Amino acid sequence: MEANKTEQEDTFIKKVIRYMNTLKAFFTSKNKRADLLLLFLFLWGIIITGHLFYYTIYNSEKYIKMGNRLAKREGIIYAKHGKVYDRNNIKLSWSINYTNFVLNELPKNQKYSKKLLQSLKKKFPHINIKNKFPYIIKSDISPTEEVQLTYLTHKFPELKFTITHSRKYKTPAIIKLIEKIESTNRDKLYGKNGLYEVMADKTGKWIPGTWKEKIKVKNGMDIKLDKSLDELIGNDEQ
Repeated sequence: MEANKTEQEDTFIKKVIRYMNTLKAFFTSKNKRADLLLLFLFLWGIIITGHLFYYTIYNSEKYIKMGNRLAKREGIIYAKHGKVYDRNNIKLSWSINYTNFVLNELPKNQKYSKKLLQSLKKKFPHINIKNKFPYIIKSDISPTEEVQLTYLTHKFPELKFTITHSRKYKTPAIIKLIEKIESTNRDKLYGKNGLYEVMADKTGKWIPGTWKEKIKVKNGMDIKLDKSLDELIGNDEQ
């Protein structure tokens, strides 16, 4: 019994040694190692080529659109409005632009929304935001205030600066008459707004060097009338 057991153990050990020698011979063979390396490189190349084909050719349009939607931003370049002068170069009407600090919407994410409101409260302690958007946080802000608040618009894309145009007149007596003149010469007087395009990161912060004018802005031109202010008032009263 013991002799048979010893014989079986010897046979098993011999098989293990033979198997190990076979593996050693395979992996130490220069040709076989080269063949394995070539096979590995070939398979790796197929996998990489397949991924490149999928992302750059087969499905490229989808990912380009997704990337542009996340990173590309567009905005209006407001045209400068012209003025109306009488015969004696008295300014009869002109435009004033007001910059407003606005919250476009309140984020649905409660944690993020709370963080946004806390940041606003530090700057505007008496703010009381209602569920009506866009909500004007402060109107007619100064250039200095705009610079000071810019960091918030970078941190929270829901916050924006908007422009409000207001037309002013020399005297109420000529408003109706000047409005008719402005309506007739609208294109010349008000010009045409332009459009810019810029790349932004996921926080909404503009990426330096990516701003470009997509549609060129055309500023309005001044209009000079052939009548004086007194003559216009007299005509309007008649």
